[in-house]
Amino acid sequence: MNPNPPAPGPRRANFPQDVPQITRLVEVGFGGMLDYASRRMLRDVRAVAEMGGPVWSLSRRIGAVQPGEWAYASVWDEAGRITGNVTISRRAPERDAWLLSNVTVHPECRRQGIARELVRHALESIRREGGRNTYLQVDADNESALRMYREAGFVEIGGRTAWFRPREERRIAQPGAAAGSARTCAPRKPSEWAEELALWREVSPHGVAWNTPLTERTLRPSLRKSLEWFLAGEKERHFLARCGGRVDAALSAFSRLPGWEAVLIQREGTRGMVEAGLLDAAWKIFPPAQSLLLEATPEASSEILVQLGFQKRRTFIWMRYTFTGGAL
Repeated sequence: MNPNPPAPGPRRANFPQDVPQITRLVEVGFGGMLDYASRRMLRDVRAVAEMGGPVWSLSRRIGAVQPGEWAYASVWDEAGRITGNVTISRRAPERDAWLLSNVTVHPECRRQGIARELVRHALESIRREGGRNTYLQVDADNESALRMYREAGFVEIGGRTAWFRPREERRIAQPGAAAGSARTCAPRKPSEWAEELALWREVSPHGVAWNTPLTERTLRPSLRKSLEWFLAGEKERHFLARCGGRVDAALSAFSRLPGWEAVLIQREGTRGMVEAGLLDAAWKIFPPAQSLLLEATPEASSEILVQLGFQKRRTFIWMRYTFTGGAL
């Protein structure tokens, strides 16, 4: 035993040696917030790491372990015990952009400034790699984390609210459209993708998700995308709400087992006017009896979504740190 172990502090993670401790820490730190798929992914990655370096390298090469998500991390080391973690990954394909995720500290070691030091260490690592922007997502109810990120220099750039509609055996009645409404909701035609892209650039210019930048490929139809969805046994559909010819809102829907997922974006001033119509158009293509996970911009009407059988889960805030040069 080393009679003079190093003092506790942040360091860059060693892969795959640190992966078993990191994955267990994430499981403990996030607890019940992890869904089944996330827990299984952590278990699978841990099992590969425990097989040793050669198996880890092969798994990364063939894509069994996502190389972007398991290449960088800042960890808090206390004599060999990892009690804090910040995962660092690239925000491809955006140039010089990085992501911070899995920011967690063991419950026994919280309120000691560890998370703050880990974030600082992670940002310094990104700066040395030539990063210009760093993004993260935080639960709006996590006031201490929000305060820490703001003090570190992150600024809010957007966000989404996650809604869930459990599996239903019967169709919930749709709220009626306003009398004399000129608004229409229908599946997007292939030629209309550029109009949807323009709406996205106006409403959500920072990305389709906190970790995914907005690109033309996201919305432009292509034979390759259609083939990929077909081979996966899934489907992607887009729906537009128009008023007087202008696109006011869009719903992007994706089939997922055992249900489907969707993202709703809409212009300011459309609250309560587009949500039911877009979802009704989607339910004509996607099974209305299956569960639906919906991410919506803050403009969405909570009242309408509750009427449609949705339950509010969490609101997430997107934040960005921009490097201005020099040390942190």
